[in-house]
Amino acid sequence: MRLRFAAGPRSTKILQRICCIAGCFVLLLLWHPEERPLWQSDSFIASQVKDIDLLQTQMLDYLNGELTFDSAFGGSLTGLSQFDVVSTWAQIWRYSHSQTQVTTISEARRVCRSLLVSYKLLFEQQAAKIKTKELETVIEKLTGMAYSWISPKYKSIRDLQLLFSGDRKENQKTGIVMCVGTKHIEFALHAITSLRNVLDCGLPIEIHYAGPNDLKPEMIHTLSWLPNVQTVNLMDHFPLEMVSIEGWSVKPFAILASSFSEIIFMDADVLFFKNPEVVLKESAIFSEYGQLFFHDRSLEVETAVLRQTAEWFKEINPFPSTYAASLRFTNSLSYHEQESGVLLVDKSQTGVLHSLLLACLLNSKQIRNETYSHAYGDKETFWISWELLRVPYQFAPMFPGVVGFIDPPSSDQENMRSPNREKIAEPIPANAVCGNLLHFDESKNPFWWNSGVLHLKEKSDSWLLKMDQISFEKERGSMKWERLAAVFCLMPKHQITESRQLSANEKTITESYIHSYRRLKEIGWQKYCSLALEEGIDLDQTRALDFFMGESTDAINTETFGGSLAGLDEFDLLSTCNRIVHYCLHYDLKDPNFIELKKQSRCLLIAHFILNTPSKQSHSIEDLTEIINKHTLHAYPWLSKSIEDLRKSFSNNKSGIVLTSGTEQLESTIHTITALRKVLNCSLNIEVYYVGEKDLESNHVQLLQQMPNVQPINLLALFPTELHTFYKYSIKPFAILASSFQNVIFMDSDVLFLLNPEVILEESDIFRNYGQLFFHDRSLQKDYFNQYASWFKAVNPHYSYYASKLRFSNCKSYHEQESGVVAVDKSRAGVLHALILACKLNSNSMREDTYKAMYGDKETFWISWELTRVPFKFAPSLGGTIGYERNNAVCGSLVHVDERKRLFWWNGGMRLIKTRPAMGLVRFEKAALDYGVVASDNWVWETDTEPFCLLTNDETRAADLSDSEKDIGMLYIELWQRLESEGLFAFITAEFGVFA
Repeated sequence: MRLRFAAGPRSTKILQRICCIAGCFVLLLLWHPEERPLWQSDSFIASQVKDIDLLQTQMLDYLNGELTFDSAFGGSLTGLSQFDVVSTWAQIWRYSHSQTQVTTISEARRVCRSLLVSYKLLFEQQAAKIKTKELETVIEKLTGMAYSWISPKYKSIRDLQLLFSGDRKENQKTGIVMCVGTKHIEFALHAITSLRNVLDCGLPIEIHYAGPNDLKPEMIHTLSWLPNVQTVNLMDHFPLEMVSIEGWSVKPFAILASSFSEIIFMDADVLFFKNPEVVLKESAIFSEYGQLFFHDRSLEVETAVLRQTAEWFKEINPFPSTYAASLRFTNSLSYHEQESGVLLVDKSQTGVLHSLLLACLLNSKQIRNETYSHAYGDKETFWISWELLRVPYQFAPMFPGVVGFIDPPSSDQENMRSPNREKIAEPIPANAVCGNLLHFDESKNPFWWNSGVLHLKEKSDSWLLKMDQISFEKERGSMKWERLAAVFCLMPKHQITESRQLSANEKTITESYIHSYRRLKEIGWQKYCSLALEEGIDLDQTRALDFFMGESTDAINTETFGGSLAGLDEFDLLSTCNRIVHYCLHYDLKDPNFIELKKQSRCLLIAHFILNTPSKQSHSIEDLTEIINKHTLHAYPWLSKSIEDLRKSFSNNKSGIVLTSGTEQLESTIHTITALRKVLNCSLNIEVYYVGEKDLESNHVQLLQQMPNVQPINLLALFPTELHTFYKYSIKPFAILASSFQNVIFMDSDVLFLLNPEVILEESDIFRNYGQLFFHDRSLQKDYFNQYASWFKAVNPHYSYYASKLRFSNCKSYHEQESGVVAVDKSRAGVLHALILACKLNSNSMREDTYKAMYGDKETFWISWELTRVPFKFAPSLGGTIGYERNNAVCGSLVHVDERKRLFWWNGGMRLIKTRPAMGLVRFEKAALDYGVVASDNWVWETDTEPFCLLTNDETRAADLSDSEKDIGMLYIELWQRLESEGLFAFITAEFGVFA
């Protein structure tokens, strides 16, 4: 400490006296080296204790800003107009040198207060006359004295704090922390899956444990592979402290060791009524204080015990805050104040971090005997730590209640026993609500409860709790609590205002929890965890694919396809891919179904993306190659090449048209090709696929070969095992896959264009951006169509944002896609993988199930793209009719438009009703288009005697065809009439020349 004197005789004498006293003091030290210095003597310390407590209290309240405003928290500065920081610090600094150990809570209070004062003055609220070196020395000394166990993991408290705040912030912002031991495994699994599946909570979760004796290795392994769940061994963080850890005492250490800055801590047996992430974001208390605590029930014990507890608190905290003075615990009104089953903390805040460190100290081996002799476990150590360090805190406003049931004093009381339990000895009052402890959020709505869905979690023969009623304390001590037969019961004074039935939504949530816990008990935790892993892998795969497709955590917009990353604070690709690779490597291959195929196709595509990512995400090439080989062979045994070799073979920039045809379709095929060549001047090469001679006779193959740049190809030679039996629709995707073209325009043999199909390659923004172009079918509804939307959502629970807007997934149409024309670019990995899955859905092993869920191949294209999470898009119109006007409708064939809303192509060929030649040909007069989602009643279904008709209204107005469209139609009619009159051979010879 620096002293300054003015020059002069008087000051010189004073200086001499001081030097004399100092010299004597030094001699005293030399004569008694085995004794403590004077400032460490018991008498010196005792004389300062009372004063230092008040000074520390006032200094901390001052640093909290209380001198400048009226505070509802501390209050020690009330009435003061100014506060001398420098002189107060000088006394705290002197006292800190007298402190040598921390063996009691009172010693911990003083040491940790001095530490917090020094820390704030050094890093946050510097005072000009206080030396930095003094502050650093005090911080280093007192940290080692109070929190020696943070070393060697953390160099200092400052380094620990910077992990969660400031420029060096490294860790995720928000997450959930749980402490799990072997006996908690079922509760933990149930809580995790409930958060994910019932409340849609996607926050990362850390499971903390204190070494293998706390949580069995097989449980650690299983939990670590759950999606977005990480296991943390506290022995790696605090080895000396964890050796002797006991039960509750691990909680604050887990919160401290967590990688998250904003933490929602929850016991393993906690269940929520609402997503805790939402509550954290909306909490005014958390926003202001960086914490949120919850009251425990008002528990009355013997008056002497309550008084003794309150007196103990005043002993360890002689100057309680104004806020603490209002609590039940300090007023001998309850033995409990805090329920620590859930608490929210923000470790980036200095006061919160220091309070958490003190909570660890109160639960540490050096002090917890004293702590637990006055408080029940860790319960009170959190708010008391905040209180001792004078860090402002606040509880949620409501006191707890009960979620459970009203048990009348009648024969229904028989229900309160399990098959192996005796009846309850004590009668329960008729208006009591019995069950588990319920806690409320700041809006006074039910938020969470303890003990899961069991009536008595500690008993192996406990039964599932009936939950249809809640009761709650309106104010402290307003209710009577009982514990009858080990179940909490709350007796409200005014039942109408202090209890109510669960709402419909709350009831649905509790029923979901009970159902899933019953399932867990039936199949065991290992199998339950395995199922949870598979459900989680679906979301992991979804998010990884959205990331690889270029999506981010930005909010959803009109250009978003997937949307699974939207709203996430951040996305950990490496951890996600680690889980996926592990799962795909060890995946138990099963008989194909939609869900299994989705997972396998995604394993393949993700492995491809990782292999082609420069960093390879730290996965070995061998593992990724094994995944690709394993899943390709199982899912697609009919492929003759690897998928990547196929993709490379298609990177030839060749474009062409692909058709499928058999003998029955030959007439339409020849007319369509001739129309392309002679009317639309389309020069693209054409491949026509068929399945052996039974499908297309050899002389018909020769007819097609006569046409210029047309190549008939036998698919049976390419896929002999798969196509030895086939169904008419099923060969479409195989034909597209087999084609030699990179850019394929597939068309049914009865499709006719009003524009040259090359506009897809030249003008389509969708094809350029997505590598595909699909077309909507008409809106068609049937009585049973709801089951198809339900099927789709069950198979694909995390369906894309784009799919969520489609009619098929919204029960508005039985059909979504018209597959008469499909355009794809097979050089794109995602497109190729999706196309191969479409082949699988139409394969021998799958098509029976596929065609039960949809009409033929129609939906297999977009659904394959959707299942593999490959972005796709439809042309804008929902389909219409081209033909003639009759009774406010346009009747004829199904017509489609391009992206510029020009009439583009229609189905059905030239006949008005293609199965009835006598009905005549299509008439080219009018068109009506559905640009909205018109009701199914607007469509008149084709019959043996009537064509398709679309009734016109505001959304489907009829319009005349243009002259050029009518001219094209008349040329098509002329070609068709000649074809029918001349015969196939003569027609081809006339149009394209004689056979070679």
